[in-house]
Amino acid sequence: MTFLLDVADHPHPVVKLKSMEIFMRHATLFEVHTNYIPQALEGFNKCIHDSHIRVKTRSWYLFHRFVKSLRQHMGEVAEAIMRAMGDLLVIRAELPKDKDDADEMSSESKQGENTTFESQLYLFEAVGCMCSVPSLPVEKQAILIKSVTTPLFSDIEQSLTAAESGDARATLQIHHDIMALGILGKGFSDWVAGSHLDKACASEVASEFGRVTEAILVALERLSRFSIVREAARFSFVRIVGVLSSTILPSLPRWISGLMAKSSTKEEISMFLKLLNQLIHSFKVHLRSPVPVFFFNIMADWRGKNVIYEMLNELFTPLLQRVFVSLSEPVTGTDDHVQLTDLRREFLNFILIILNNDLGQVLVSEGKKTALDLLLGVLR
Repeated sequence: MTFLLDVADHPHPVVKLKSMEIFMRHATLFEVHTNYIPQALEGFNKCIHDSHIRVKTRSWYLFHRFVKSLRQHMGEVAEAIMRAMGDLLVIRAELPKDKDDADEMSSESKQGENTTFESQLYLFEAVGCMCSVPSLPVEKQAILIKSVTTPLFSDIEQSLTAAESGDARATLQIHHDIMALGILGKGFSDWVAGSHLDKACASEVASEFGRVTEAILVALERLSRFSIVREAARFSFVRIVGVLSSTILPSLPRWISGLMAKSSTKEEISMFLKLLNQLIHSFKVHLRSPVPVFFFNIMADWRGKNVIYEMLNELFTPLLQRVFVSLSEPVTGTDDHVQLTDLRREFLNFILIILNNDLGQVLVSEGKKTALDLLLGVLR
């Protein structure tokens, strides 16, 4: 074991990577021998800073897997590792070098840039895991989250004006920053869309992720015409829900307004309807009370449905209007026809989810007559 822990200092890149893979694959060994975790993390810290690009980027993924497996056993060493890897959390978006040739936009230069950033996202997810180490006080968790998010907030703020003016690099920079904020939430909560939601996190942590939500929404509202910004915001929304749980519901109309902009494609709207289906299921289960007394179960079920009902009641009309606009657009080719078919299917699934979860009243509530007429027209 001691020999392997020292292999990170070996000059050959393959030996370094193999040692990190062994650490990751045998993480259960460290659950028993927790005294070796600090030394293993020190070895990872050397590899994630390695001068060899392949060793470095591959180690980012392996480091993420190792941390995720041992989150319960890391203790306060997590904070020390986070401080040591701060320089790796700086995001620098770069456009492909050949900007004049349209074909080059999907060539090797862009692939290399995308691959590096995607690998960097593993670091942000690992940081989210380390911020949620159970042995750390909630106040300390909030401080660590803030230390990572504050530079990203500043970066978004500094890039917004240029992005609004059409600067492609600034827009890509904001895209990367939003993705990093979202994956940080995924590392913290480990929630999977569509599964049961746990209770919301502690208020100190919720406050920090509330700031994350606000920063993303501001960027989304000002740059909603850019598809890559909408894509990043949708990516992050799914992951932040796992941290904030039902406390994110009040901001849902703003998310919908930004994600379903006039320039949104049918494919984007279909994906968002699918996400709403998952949220309805997750929030309904989450808000039910486990109290075994029959009367209280009935009341808890009503309260859960009521929260979801209020959410749907507020967003239903603007959502339907956006869906109907897309459904009425002329079909200009095979791709359009496929996307239209998918949108119809997801929209019908969305209506069925509402009915199957006893939320049908949202279809006939006050002020919904016009929307209902349009809905019946589509169903016919």
